[in-house]
Formats: sequence, C-alpha cells, structure tokens
Amino acid sequence: REVQDIPGVLAVFAERRKDSFGPYVRLMSVTLN
Repeated sequence: REVQDIPGVLAVFAERRKDSFGPYVRLMSVTLN
C-alpha cells in the first residue's frame, strides 16, 4: 500500500513544484530574452 502511494505523493510534489517554479521560469525567460 505504501509503495502504491509513492507515485501519488511524487505527482502532488511535482505539481506544487511546477506551480511555485512557473513564475520564476517565466521571469528568467523574460530576463534572458
């Protein structure tokens, strides 16, 4: 059961990371371009 929960936890972590890094990546793109 714990092993099956790991992909879900990683998916949620990835989504949160993507949401938090999104604006930063956009800012860097604007700065570099």
